[in-house]
Amino acid sequence: MTYATVEDVIARVGADFIQTLLPEPPDDETPADTARVDLALKDASDEINLYLSRYTLPLDPVPTMVRGLCVDLALVRLPVDGAGDNDILQARAKTARKLLEGLADGSLKLPGIDDNARDINDGGVWFEGRDAIFGDADLRGM
Repeated sequence: MTYATVEDVIARVGADFIQTLLPEPPDDETPADTARVDLALKDASDEINLYLSRYTLPLDPVPTMVRGLCVDLALVRLPVDGAGDNDILQARAKTARKLLEGLADGSLKLPGIDDNARDINDGGVWFEGRDAIFGDADLRGM
């Protein structure tokens, strides 16, 4: 499952912009390479899942914010051979990853999703050590 569609990408940035990122078609009759956009969206969705592994995946319904993050991460994957590579795409992807980091560590919450995130510390592991040999009182005179 991808978190965005080709139609979402077109709605956010326009078909003309997408064409500038893709290789030139062999003729004027060939439509945009939607398979390439679909693959970029799948890769972006997989990256999002890595960050959001504390949630029940895949997210359904997909929050609008996650849909936008998916588009931003997909756009940076489209250019080939540096074609259309620009700082705006890189900045959007960097911002998306920063937001995903906040969602991953729990400092940000997903809008529209019940906070049913698994506690990342709920692994059932328990550590126990010996009592301290030296304490503050023992070390004061040293």
